[in-house]
Formats: sequence, C-alpha cells, structure tokens
Amino acid sequence: MITLLLPRGFDISRAAKKLCEEAGTSANIKKTANRQSVQQAIASAQAKLKLFKQTPPNGLALFVGNATGKSRPRLVSMAFEPPQPVSRFRYLCDKRFHVEDLRLLLSDQPSYGFIVICGDSCVFASLAGTTRRVLQKLSVELPNRHGRGGQSAPRFQRLRLEKRAAYVRKVAELASFHFLADGAASASVAGLVIAGVAELKDELASSLHPVLKAKLCKTVAVAAAGEAGLSQAIELSSDALSGVRLVAEQRLLGKFFEELAQGSSLVCFGRAETLAALEAGARIGAPPLR
Repeated sequence: MITLLLPRGFDISRAAKKLCEEAGTSANIKKTANRQSVQQAIASAQAKLKLFKQTPPNGLALFVGNATGKSRPRLVSMAFEPPQPVSRFRYLCDKRFHVEDLRLLLSDQPSYGFIVICGDSCVFASLAGTTRRVLQKLSVELPNRHGRGGQSAPRFQRLRLEKRAAYVRKVAELASFHFLADGAASASVAGLVIAGVAELKDELASSLHPVLKAKLCKTVAVAAAGEAGLSQAIELSSDALSGVRLVAEQRLLGKFFEELAQGSSLVCFGRAETLAALEAGARIGAPPLR
C-alpha cells in the first residue's frame, strides 16, 4: 500500500520521479505476488498523479493499494486535498496506509497569529501544530529619516511620520481581517505575537483592535524581515506558545543536539547505532520537555 503526501508548492515532477525510482526498485522483490502488487500500486499512483498539474494549496494526499476485507481484494486509488496544509513530504510503501499526519491535521490544535512588521515589509502568518502558513506579504516604501532640507526639513519630517502612521494603521486593519472572526466579536486565534524592529512593533501593538490586544501574548524584536523574521519570532516566543507541536519538536531537537555535543550516551543516530540501542532495551522518544 502506497502513501504519498505532498506539501504545498511541492513539484509534481519530483514526486513522479520518486515513483519511477520506486518502480525500478520494486523489480528486486523476490516474491512474485508482492512484486506484482507493488508494481500495480505504483502504476496506479503514477496515473493518478498525472491528473494534477500542480500541488493544491493545502498539499496533496494520495493512497493506492490492494484493500482486503470480507470480499475479494480490490485496488483502492484516491487522491485529495487535505482540509489543512500538509507540512512535509512523505512516501511510504507498507502493508497499510499511513494516515497519522492527516489525523494530526484534524485534531483540535490551538492556532497562533504572527505579524512581522519592518520598515520595508510586513508578513502575516499563522501557526498550528506543525503547520506554519503565510497568510499575506505586504511591501512598503517609507521615507528615511534625514537632516537635509533646510527650512523644509520639518515638512519632510511631518510627511515621513504621516506615511509611517498610515502604514501602521493599514497593518492593524489587515490584522483584524486575518485574525478576527464573527464580525470582530472574537479572535480566530488563541494568541497573537508581534515581531519587528525599532518602535514599529510597539506602535502596531497600541493600534490593534481591542479584541486582538487582549490576545497579544508577546512582542519580540527580530533582526530580519519576511519569513526569516517569522522563524526568529517563533523561536523567541516559544515560551508563550503552549500546545504548539512545532515548538515542542524544536525543543526536542535542541535537547538532542545539546546531548550530542556533550558526547552523552543518552542519544544516538544512524541506522546501525539505533538498532543496537533498541536491541539493548533503549526507550524510544524522550521525557516531556519543560
């Protein structure tokens, strides 16, 4: 049974190339019945994949295989766009369909809103579970502060401040559009994080809708704009993002690399080392991170 998950923006041709490679590898399966079953499933998956010119906005889930039940085995072939964005590529050929990632998308997970505001751009994004979604990118050209102009310098300064204030108001309006629900009566996110440089982030925080002000859980300073700044904002606000799986995974990886750098025997990597540790009775996973 083949499970194929493609995240948003994943090149369909890369997935097709992966299936071609697997078709070549399947010729080495010794048992005739298994080899024919796998080759039939791969051929059906290739045909189903040709129906898509590009990956849908939420990604693509494809399941192909021989289903057995009370009746005789029949080939099941289905492809659909998941209700929530798929976060990673997965290809699995196993005795069952792997739906763990899709089940996780359907679970009730808190969603957090992010606004990364800088002098030349602004990014609106949401984070739920392991899914990070960019909602909108906004570009702007604000005049720089300077001491030139002679008697016109005060006028230039006034125009600069007016454009800056208009930019902050625009971002506040878009924040209401993305993160308010039910006619502005409630927020659509469990919390809101504002990130940025200089005083822009503080000016935006004071200009938000009252409902969003109540949801503001952290304001952080970042050194970069755009999606790079978004990554920094998620990392810097991790202590305020309770229940977000992505943050828990990042902490776990951080702990793993910390133990690895210290030469600790509590962690291992590599196929041979991991199998040896499991055979010796090692426990899979890690204790809850605090």
